[in-house]
Amino acid sequence: MLKIRSSILKKGFAIFIAICFTLSSFGSVFAAPASDIAGNWAEPQIRAWMDQGYISGYPDGRFKPSNSITRAELIALINKSFGFTEKKDVAFKDVSSKSWVYSEVLKANAAGYISGYGNDMFGPGNKISRQELAVMIKKLLNLKPSADAGFTDMAAVPAWGKDAVNAVQEKGIMQGFADHTFRPSQPASRAEAVVILDRALALFHEGTSITYTTAGVYGPETGNAAVGQDVVIDSKDVTLRNTTISGNLLLGAGIGEGDVQLENVTVKGTTTVSGGGANSVHFNKSTLGNVIVDKKKGSVRVVAEGSTTVGNLQIQSAAAIESVGGAQVDTLLLSKDLPSDSKVSLKGSYKAVNVDARNVNVEIPEGTIQSLTVSKEATGNKLKNEAAISSLDINAGLEVTGKGKIDKAVINAVGISLETAPTKLEAGKDSSADVKVKIGGVEQPAATPAPVVIGGGPSGPLTPPVTTPDVSGNVQGSIKYSDGTMLGDGTVFLYRVEDHGGFNYEVKLNKGKFGVQLPDGDYYINQITTDGMQELMNVRYNFTVHNGTLGSGTIQITLPPKVTGTFKYPNDETINEGIISFNSVDSNPFDYNHALIHKGSFNLYLPDGKYQVSNVYSSDNDEDISIYHLFEIKDGLLTSPLTVTLPAAVTGTIKDSENKAITSGRIGITRINVDTLEKYYANIKDGNYTFYIPKGDYQVTWLSTEKYEMSGPSLNFSFIDDPLDIVMPKLITGTISYADGRSFVGDGYVMFENATTKTPYSSRVTNGQFSVCLPDGDYVISNYVGIDGEQAFFLSYSFKIDKDSSEPTQISLIVPLNGMLQDGASTNEIP
Repeated sequence: MLKIRSSILKKGFAIFIAICFTLSSFGSVFAAPASDIAGNWAEPQIRAWMDQGYISGYPDGRFKPSNSITRAELIALINKSFGFTEKKDVAFKDVSSKSWVYSEVLKANAAGYISGYGNDMFGPGNKISRQELAVMIKKLLNLKPSADAGFTDMAAVPAWGKDAVNAVQEKGIMQGFADHTFRPSQPASRAEAVVILDRALALFHEGTSITYTTAGVYGPETGNAAVGQDVVIDSKDVTLRNTTISGNLLLGAGIGEGDVQLENVTVKGTTTVSGGGANSVHFNKSTLGNVIVDKKKGSVRVVAEGSTTVGNLQIQSAAAIESVGGAQVDTLLLSKDLPSDSKVSLKGSYKAVNVDARNVNVEIPEGTIQSLTVSKEATGNKLKNEAAISSLDINAGLEVTGKGKIDKAVINAVGISLETAPTKLEAGKDSSADVKVKIGGVEQPAATPAPVVIGGGPSGPLTPPVTTPDVSGNVQGSIKYSDGTMLGDGTVFLYRVEDHGGFNYEVKLNKGKFGVQLPDGDYYINQITTDGMQELMNVRYNFTVHNGTLGSGTIQITLPPKVTGTFKYPNDETINEGIISFNSVDSNPFDYNHALIHKGSFNLYLPDGKYQVSNVYSSDNDEDISIYHLFEIKDGLLTSPLTVTLPAAVTGTIKDSENKAITSGRIGITRINVDTLEKYYANIKDGNYTFYIPKGDYQVTWLSTEKYEMSGPSLNFSFIDDPLDIVMPKLITGTISYADGRSFVGDGYVMFENATTKTPYSSRVTNGQFSVCLPDGDYVISNYVGIDGEQAFFLSYSFKIDKDSSEPTQISLIVPLNGMLQDGASTNEIP
């Protein structure tokens, strides 16, 4: 059984999963949208890329579109989205072979789009600048230099980046800002990276088509030519040979009634036949995934021969189709778009033929068909059969003439007549028991009596037959535990990498086996659940369907050995039902996994490695708990018992600088003065919060309330005893308006920076207003990024905060119509 839907979240998962995402080379079928991208200028692209598993958010549930992206994160994102898997050795002093980014660097090197800094350094943790990103895109797409882009700050672009900046601007991949600058050294944001790569990927896949408008032979005599663009053949008497086309192939109307030959051609996209005549289109020794026959006037003959394979062949106009000489057509569809009274002829061998068209005439003069299905909507059709059909499933009125052999006919409708009686006749499950069919002009019941089984009595009851799991489809597989036993019943979750619609697939697991019919593409299995949601397993399995066939034959997944853990509160109480989340420490730190908690226990199926428990969600009381707990699996066993016991609960209050309670929201803190990266989050309810943290030094790094949202290290504190009362620094408010007095329209983010320490901060701007809690110091507002993408501009507004001053002042930013900031003074003191 196959279901397709855009979200599979149940009640508990929808709440917990928002904390589990960060940039990852693996997607999650449970991917929920991040909380901070609604209305963002890059929202459509971010959502599409999150749905595909290319990128995800942070553990606090946000995507942080304005955050910078590092060189390591970027190449991992490029490799995943562009499908780069080949590796080529390269050595950088600052990239350890044990680092998770090492394999990504090797892939990027093989793809030819990276280089180091010239001192054998790669800088994986460095923020990628816009000029560096432009250079990578130029190399990715092999762009040619173009005219000067006309940015006012082109003089600031180094010589090694000028051609790239001009090229990406000319192709529409990267643009400048409202003040006509490019800002080459400015770090690229996560939102910018997604949008720019999305444009680049579209260009990478689409390219500029190659068109053949003159008769002749094209393609190398030997070997194979790779073509990354679409190809159009728009002339008769064209032969295309020894070519692999990554895009689509169009046999255009310019062919007229002439001939076209494909010899040893592979088309990874869709092949459309819009021209050709009675003798016309020949596919010889070629591999074609999807073929559409759609000629506007007249009929066309299409011949698949030799070792040609066609995955899906869709007929939308009158045609004569032949599959001969060892060719293989997996599925042929007579489309509902086929005009009435059209004539279609099928000759040769076919696996499956499906009829959705109405009022058409189909002739099968010779050959074999394994399965022919007439849908409920396919009424008024006539079929003349002189071939051998193994199974004929009729769901609408149909007239079948001819002497061809039909092994089995399933009758699911009235108004069906057969000239020649099938070997076996059945009434379908959707028809009444007394449905009748006309055979040789004589009406008779379609149902056949069930065979009588004789047995039992003195020799004892009959032993029920052993049933085999009902699995079918072009993708079949099995899942086993590490001891070789089958998994049982459940659900396999997978998605197709290239789907931009965000659809996920649920496939029923029956006694450890599954089967599903999938279109061509690259797929990813990443989670499995057993029936009743008793267990949740994380899987990392890639596979490809090409020409309707699974390349690896069958999928065989063996889970790592099971290890068991327990979870307890400080008072030894447990969670009855919940979800625990953890990530890899020494391979890919952004690879998050999840397991179900039942009565305080959970099972993990993980390969050897070091892991960190990062979060627990309790369904019992709707509590979301941040955790830092390390464990290791070696040789399939835990190196020590996995008992996750929370530290004592730390309750406290949070107030603003005027000692007023912050009544609701969410707070994030980071532990400091330690070698580990420990982040904790808690909900604020009625001015109170609860953390489960060890004693130590911490820093408030994120705060979101009903009135404002900000990030940055705004307050340091030490936790010694409970309760822990937090008083935030002074809340600084500000407004943005236009020079002509109009209110500022559009929402976005104002970016701050401590002038001395260069520590970054940000504040959400809503209806032209923003707020941020900042400790004493000198600050610069560096830029504004609007959600609509049109209001992004550079700022240079400096101010000073002094908590001892008694009269607060509001920041007032005035933006003229040309997008440049005017503040009336270069320095402003905010008491």
